[in-house]
Amino acid sequence: MLNSIRTRLLAATILIVIISLLVNTFVNYTASARANQRSLDATLTSLAESHVATIQHWVAARSAHIEALLPSISEDNPLSSLKLISVAGDFFNVFEVSAGKKFIASDMSGVPEGFDATIRPWYQEAQQAGKTILTNPYVDIGTGKLTVTVASPLVEQGVFQGVVGGDIDISDVTDNVRMINPTKHSFGMLIAADGTIIAHPDDALTLKPLKSISENISLTQLLTSKTPFQATISGREAYMIALPIPGTSWYIAIARDLEEARQGMRDQLMMSALVTIVLIVLSSLFIHYLVRSSIKPLDRTRVLMDEMMDAIAAGNGDLTRRLPVMGNREVVQIASAFNRFVDKLAAVIGTIHYGSESVRSTSLEISQGTQELATRTETAAANLQQTSAALEEISATAMNAASAADRANTAVLEAAEVARSSGESIGEVTQTMNGIERASEKIGNIIGVIDGITFQTNILALNASVEAARAGEQGRGFAVVASEVRNLAGRSAEAAKEIRELVENTVHSVSTGVRQVQQASNTIQEVVNSVSSVTVMMSEISRSAQEQTTGINEINQAVAQLDSMVQKNAALVEASSASSGALQQQATELAQVVGQFKI
Repeated sequence: MLNSIRTRLLAATILIVIISLLVNTFVNYTASARANQRSLDATLTSLAESHVATIQHWVAARSAHIEALLPSISEDNPLSSLKLISVAGDFFNVFEVSAGKKFIASDMSGVPEGFDATIRPWYQEAQQAGKTILTNPYVDIGTGKLTVTVASPLVEQGVFQGVVGGDIDISDVTDNVRMINPTKHSFGMLIAADGTIIAHPDDALTLKPLKSISENISLTQLLTSKTPFQATISGREAYMIALPIPGTSWYIAIARDLEEARQGMRDQLMMSALVTIVLIVLSSLFIHYLVRSSIKPLDRTRVLMDEMMDAIAAGNGDLTRRLPVMGNREVVQIASAFNRFVDKLAAVIGTIHYGSESVRSTSLEISQGTQELATRTETAAANLQQTSAALEEISATAMNAASAADRANTAVLEAAEVARSSGESIGEVTQTMNGIERASEKIGNIIGVIDGITFQTNILALNASVEAARAGEQGRGFAVVASEVRNLAGRSAEAAKEIRELVENTVHSVSTGVRQVQQASNTIQEVVNSVSSVTVMMSEISRSAQEQTTGINEINQAVAQLDSMVQKNAALVEASSASSGALQQQATELAQVVGQFKI
């Protein structure tokens, strides 16, 4: 699937874009999540602080009203002041209790006879605290409402004088707390230091312990933590914080539902994911277009290169074609490098073409020369056969001459008959000697022809060796054949030289014999007169005839050897002719193959 550069480049680029966008999205989301967490903590703390301030103001105002009544303890009739404060501070009952257990209230209805206020918790707590206190909420028996008592002691010159207090409905406070509702499942509550729930959106939890909401909430952690912490409430995760209300033992606690608090982040994450997907798609399309437009010149160059290489591989390539040098820098470099390669290839093909034509023409000349040499060798072989036949005749003649000399020597005692027979024999010997001399001259001529053929063979073999050296590796076998032919030609020249020397000796001997026969013819009368002289002369003639026979036999053997050599030369010439023909055929085929390329 990733087998092309374009696909790999496109995949790698898109992958880098995807990773970059994902990393960017992750970083942005992480930063946003941290900022959202800080914002959530700040919002939660700020919300708690605002409600703390509101309740603190409410408590301070009620405490101020009660503290304003402290001087009235010494009055004889403070009822009007009590009622005024009751109306002003929205108390449903305001009262004074002196150290002497005197009890006066703005509303004395429902107060039993002999009521002793000094034993009430609010009285004792104020006396012990020495300052204005706020009791824990309780349900008033008369009104059935959640009520607290604000009590302030009067101490003059270190002497406790009594306590001024007022009962007030805290519905305003609880309603304010119940209004804390940042999200659907978020809420606020007012709790006491001991964990008693004073106000909660669920009225059924009023004055219930904190464990009624969740067993997982630690009261100590809730009251001491300066920053929001995570807790589980009714199976849902929430952030919680509790801030103390100054002047009271109360705490404002706010629980922010975690899932709802993070809803904005989830929406932001979904939006970021959607934007990332859109960016990935758009980037992929743009990168695909960019890569395609960038790779297109390279693809075009690749197609042209494939076409040219396929044509070259098929053997019919047009080496005059070149790639267009245009486009971006990389494509220009590739096209220029390929064009340089084709230029070098065309130069090599051209050199091979011219070399093959030269080899073909040279091999043709060698083949023609070899055929001519074969013809001449066949002619030399025929001439040697004729020479051999002539030598056989000469040998027979010499043997006959020797036999005649023997008979003449035997019949020398018969004077007259011998003289007449000798005269006739000498005439025949003279004719025979003349024939031998003429045959010897023919042999000399034949040997001259053989010597010329040998020289021509040596010249042709030398030329063949030169041309084989030019042919290189393909002419190595032919060079060996040419060298062998030249060696045989040298041996033939040496044999011809020996034959020439033998023939010259024979001619000399024949000439001597002719002269002797002439002398014998001239002195026939002396032979007739002197049998002994004739006998000696005939003995010499017999010996000479024997020598001639021996020499002619040797010449015959030498000619036979020369004939064998010529036959071998003929075989070598035929092999050389076949090799030169094969070389010519290979050179022609090479020229045809190279000729298919257009350069």
